[in-house]
Amino acid sequence: MIEGKTVDFVCVDFSKAFDNVLHGQLIQKWDLVCEKRSLNQAATSIFFIGVALGALLFGYLSDKFGRRKTLLLAFLFTMVAGTLASFSTSYPMFVVFRMLCGVGLTGISIISITLSVEWTDVEHRAAMAIIPSPMWSVGNMLLALIAYLIRDWRWLLFAVTSPCLVAAALCWWIPESARWLLANGKTKEAQVSLRKCAKVNKRLGSDLGLSSEVLDKIIDIDEGHDQYWFWHLVKSPGMRKLTFCTGIIWFGTAFSYYSISFSMNDYGFNVYLMQFIYGAIELPAKLITYILLKWIGRRCCQGWFLILTSLLMTFNLFMTKDHPILQLVIAIFAKGSSEAAFTTALLYTVELFPTVVR
Repeated sequence: MIEGKTVDFVCVDFSKAFDNVLHGQLIQKWDLVCEKRSLNQAATSIFFIGVALGALLFGYLSDKFGRRKTLLLAFLFTMVAGTLASFSTSYPMFVVFRMLCGVGLTGISIISITLSVEWTDVEHRAAMAIIPSPMWSVGNMLLALIAYLIRDWRWLLFAVTSPCLVAAALCWWIPESARWLLANGKTKEAQVSLRKCAKVNKRLGSDLGLSSEVLDKIIDIDEGHDQYWFWHLVKSPGMRKLTFCTGIIWFGTAFSYYSISFSMNDYGFNVYLMQFIYGAIELPAKLITYILLKWIGRRCCQGWFLILTSLLMTFNLFMTKDHPILQLVIAIFAKGSSEAAFTTALLYTVELFPTVVR
């Protein structure tokens, strides 16, 4: 993970792979040892504060101003914050910009999955949500190689952030969500986007179904359509139950996923190899998730993946240090199971909430 790798540079773990960089640069510059060692863990916590803030900020902005524009903003925001973090001259400066990176990265994640799902019918929604996601895993695998080749932490940060600029350029070819346009009364713009979609799918014969009169009937647009706020998530009993349950699911999913990801140094193996393996196991996990989603559904997949992850982590907890290989194998399978739970949660949550508060 980009986040975990950056923390490895900031945290003075003294692993053999990072000794030269840490001793030569960070320790001399910021002196993060002895009584200041607690600042190492603070960097990770502050980053995730940014993740939480990003969910609130970009969730609201995407509902207010549209998915496409906000996704572009998230890419540019992350690029700028990551670049400024690589030029940090002090520890507080670095931590602040890493927190802002967390804000932007969350925006990228939640908006991209929402936009993908809102352009896909129910039958192909699982495929649309899961098939492109292996690029996340490939990125995790490539990070091991990039980090091995680029030992200077400043250039590493710049290298792993720069692809956001390419992604931002590609946003110009991404259409706005037709569901969002309709939910916000922008019938004409939705009509243009849907006709382009029909042309790409060679469904021009169905153009009569895209008339303004038909589109106006798809969704009930009232005068208060743009007044939705976070309190609508708990306004009704049904929404309160949904928000509470999905919140618990996300806590368990994210807690297990990042706990396993950040523990890669605990097994005594090369950190670059561990990063590559942790990324590689996600590929078959996503394939299994796609198959099971079509077979047993979202709820069962979410529940059983979380149960399997907890069982594997619990079993590994009681393993002795005399069996490091077995511990590693269990951790790898736990990582794959947690990734499957994470992938399912992304799709499941997006489908459960209505467009106006998604």
